[in-house]
Amino acid sequence: MFWAIGFLLLGICLGFLLLHRNISRFMERGLSCIICVLLFLMGISIGSNDVLMRSLPQLGWHALLLTLAAIIGSVLCAALLWKYVFARTSSRQ
Repeated sequence: MFWAIGFLLLGICLGFLLLHRNISRFMERGLSCIICVLLFLMGISIGSNDVLMRSLPQLGWHALLLTLAAIIGSVLCAALLWKYVFARTSSRQ
């Protein structure tokens, strides 16, 4: 756990040091690739878990409902955030 917090703090410090350099395009591509690799590895981990795969028919509907609720909640929160935060700042300029 401490190593994860250490990596987070290291990234914050590095981001602060590179604040005025234009690395955003590189970071976007790099982060997208890393997220795809992490999702792929998580899929392999889930697919190789025999207990989870055997209980998937029982968990399937609950997992689907939970996933849909999370997606709907995320979209609603993002829309509210866009409406109340970003729309106000753009109208002030």
